[in-house]
Amino acid sequence: MDVFTVAEVAMLLRDVDGRHAFTPRAIRYYARAGVLEPSGRVAGDRGARLYTLEDVAMLRLLWMLQRKWHLSERVVWALFVYRHAEFRAQLASRAGVIEIPESAAVSRGAEDTRAIRWPVRVPVSFVFERLQTKASALRRRRPKVWTGLGWTSPIEAAAMVSA
Repeated sequence: MDVFTVAEVAMLLRDVDGRHAFTPRAIRYYARAGVLEPSGRVAGDRGARLYTLEDVAMLRLLWMLQRKWHLSERVVWALFVYRHAEFRAQLASRAGVIEIPESAAVSRGAEDTRAIRWPVRVPVSFVFERLQTKASALRRRRPKVWTGLGWTSPIEAAAMVSA
């Protein structure tokens, strides 16, 4: 299992989705807000955040729902808070389609969701498209992971995530 730091996650997402993908600051924001926390941290609450490939896929799904399918941040936030486990399980299976019904946008507020084609269907393969290849290439270029305490191998960092 490979793990990635916040900076590496941002590089991966920008490699796959271009310069408008999440920045390290945005990734940290979603972690602090509790929308999408990383799988692990090094040395307690102040240590480096370590993300698995499924975490990166979750971030990419979040970005895609906001940018490609134009769901409001409020709707996406609610989806990730209430359906987090479901999304993670679907992405871990690497198969199927994540479907979001129009009822997910019940609290429309000022947003106009009529322009969105409901239900929103996101193929899991589309979320992982090019992500695994870019992740492998990144790990070849950067064989060590900065944990905040020092450089370590991805295997040792992965042990920190699962611990």
